[in-house]
Amino acid sequence: MADIALTDHDVPAADELIALYSSVGWSAYTRDPVLLHDAVARSLRLASRRSTTRWGSWRSAR
Repeated sequence: MADIALTDHDVPAADELIALYSSVGWSAYTRDPVLLHDAVARSLRLASRRSTTRWGSWRSAR
């Protein structure tokens, strides 16, 4: 079973955001990775669910 952590302050790296948005077909948001990362980082509220065991390091859990 994967170790899951929920956080309300952890901003994903730009490459994680691109992978996440690309995986659901939101390509319009991935055209400018810097803008996407800045927008997420400036969000009023950000929650993430992450796994330490799926890939061996902190990555977005699916």
